[in-house]
Amino acid sequence: MKFLLSNWFKGIKVLLLLIIHYIFLLIINFSFGKIFLKEPFSAYEILFWFTAGILSKFFYYRLKNFKIILLLLVLILMFFKYHNVFNYLSFAFLCFIFGLWPDSRELEHYELIQKLKKFTPIIVICLLFYKNVGKTSEVLLLAFGFIIVSLIALSLYQLEYFSLQVSKGRWLFTTLIFSLIVGIIFVVLMELIKPYEFLAFIDFIKTTYFSFVELIFKILEPIFKPLDKVIAFLLYFISRYAKIKKQEILPGEPGVSIMPGSHEEYVVPYTVEIIFKVFGLTILLVVFSGIIFLSLKKHIGNFTENDFVDEKESIYTPALFKNSVNELSCKIKSILRSRIKPLIYGDFPAAKIRKMYAQILRAAEKKGYFRKTYETPLEFKAQLKKAFEDDENIIEYITNLYQKARYFPESVLDTEVEEMKKITKTLMQSKFD
Repeated sequence: MKFLLSNWFKGIKVLLLLIIHYIFLLIINFSFGKIFLKEPFSAYEILFWFTAGILSKFFYYRLKNFKIILLLLVLILMFFKYHNVFNYLSFAFLCFIFGLWPDSRELEHYELIQKLKKFTPIIVICLLFYKNVGKTSEVLLLAFGFIIVSLIALSLYQLEYFSLQVSKGRWLFTTLIFSLIVGIIFVVLMELIKPYEFLAFIDFIKTTYFSFVELIFKILEPIFKPLDKVIAFLLYFISRYAKIKKQEILPGEPGVSIMPGSHEEYVVPYTVEIIFKVFGLTILLVVFSGIIFLSLKKHIGNFTENDFVDEKESIYTPALFKNSVNELSCKIKSILRSRIKPLIYGDFPAAKIRKMYAQILRAAEKKGYFRKTYETPLEFKAQLKKAFEDDENIIEYITNLYQKARYFPESVLDTEVEEMKKITKTLMQSKFD
């Protein structure tokens, strides 16, 4: 019997997914020190974000290869201390990048998994670079909330599947028992755990967290030190054109200290500020225009005289980049393996036999017989017999000897090494005949 409230599963799943998105944005913004939990977002801003998420669904297939670039540009925008309007704009871009709206009407299980796989690494990076000690408890609370809501959402998908097979009465009875158990556990914990013990536990988490962050920064310091020098030089260059403005602080002014004094700050000349703003906006416009142009160009074909469309392959697809990286890594692994193996095996008898077998394979390659990576020595034995037609019995012997040296290296004798040397010398001579 289908549970009557199962029709509400879809609405609850949408709500949980939007809560996950909301917490995700909060953690990112919190990490940049822009907005705190005491300043909740207005309904207008949330509606603005959801609109950007819906637009992302419309442009998904045109801009999916440029989401990482867009994300980096948004994070650069969030680094700058501009007016709050830029914060709303950057959040809208984040919603546009990640698509804060369900990708399908059915809200399949894999969709939620894909969302969590995208959000979790970014949250971890934001937590690693967060250094505001005073607000750590709120950030950890957000991260804990993200985990809890994600687990609830994943459990809900499983409950929806079981609800189709469980009767209504049994479903309600199980829900009641589960709620009672959770309530009893919560009351017992509240009675057993004292407030100071809970605060001590939170302090322990904060200390551990910042120790880990400090360790990460010590590891990354040599990498980012050149970048720090470049930024320091740019700031020094800008400060040469800046002027020091002194402002007298009178007693009794709201929001300032009661003690009178003066406040000094650097003020960039208006012309220099205009130049930097125009330069920055020009770069952003050029980059975004280029991205949109390339993404649209990918979907526009050239028509021939017969009105056939020429198909084009984009060079910006991640699959091609992944294949090139895999090929490069395979080459690097083969080079390292050829250099490291002699160091591992040394001058042991088994290592000498394997070296001589590799020498025989190189001789066979010069005759046009190449061993493929997936072929075993026993499978390649037939090709070796073709390469050395007069020495079929010898090929059988050296293949078995190589197998012995490979899988049972300690059983190889010195006499077998000497015999392998004679066979290799004979085969090398037959190569030049």
